[in-house]
Amino acid sequence: TDTVFKRAFNAALDLLGGEAEDAPLPSENVLSRRLEVSRTTVRKVVAELARQGAVTGTGRHRRIRLDVKSMRRFPDTETV
Repeated sequence: TDTVFKRAFNAALDLLGGEAEDAPLPSENVLSRRLEVSRTTVRKVVAELARQGAVTGTGRHRRIRLDVKSMRRFPDTETV
């Protein structure tokens, strides 16, 4: 659902916020375990991060391009 996606997106921002710019993006399996969501949801989160310019590349060659800590999060009211 949208709530699951939004919660996972915010959690991904928290998770990736500690990574350096140009760091490799963890695999879908790793993100799925850490975010506690399906790989389908992870793909949607990664697609949105890419759409916003925070992630570049494809497949195993994705890299973090922006300081994700400064990205707009979904409001808490939309994640419950």
